[in-house]
Amino acid sequence: VFISFLANVASESKYTPAESPVAATIVWTNFFTPSLIQPLVRILLIQFSSHIYPLNNVVNEEDGVQISWEDDPEGFHNYENVRSSECDVGSAAQNLFLALMESSAGREVILPWLIGILTNVEAQRIAVSLEGGTLTNTDAQTLVSSMPLGQSSPQADVTSVQRELISQWDAIYTAAGLSCNVMETQPSFEFAQWLHAVLSPSLELLLQSVSRQQ
Repeated sequence: VFISFLANVASESKYTPAESPVAATIVWTNFFTPSLIQPLVRILLIQFSSHIYPLNNVVNEEDGVQISWEDDPEGFHNYENVRSSECDVGSAAQNLFLALMESSAGREVILPWLIGILTNVEAQRIAVSLEGGTLTNTDAQTLVSSMPLGQSSPQADVTSVQRELISQWDAIYTAAGLSCNVMETQPSFEFAQWLHAVLSPSLELLLQSVSRQQ
């Protein structure tokens, strides 16, 4: 509820200097400060991926039946499409992230940070190779250094570290997808170039891994 409230505040067009200087100062100067937005975005991105792992624990609330990506890709996809911010923290987090990204104050903080992460091609390749099953015998420090949001549990075992690395990059890609319209306007980042040079080869690698498993 609180995340949804913040999203409504951040997306309210009346809280702009042109519409209401006093309200704009309260919201975008005194409350949504850079020191608040930076850690808030990290929390939101963690919420993006909070339900992704373990995949088998996604439950349809209407009938209580578990929906597994591996067992029922179509059912899992349909469930994802009907998720609502009224009852799903991940959806509410996406709404707030997008509202902040589309605001001038939030964009100034989030966009350079997100672009900096997406330009780390090597870290993305490590995550994709790990998820695709082509990366083995990699030390834990390399995996941790490839985490865009930092390791949340220093005492985690190797399997947990691998899982967290993949889920964090899933969250970053979700954020990039939500922000694509804003990112395309930035001369410092060629979204189409990144799409063809980084994301497309990654998807091809994952598709190849699925084909091998089948």
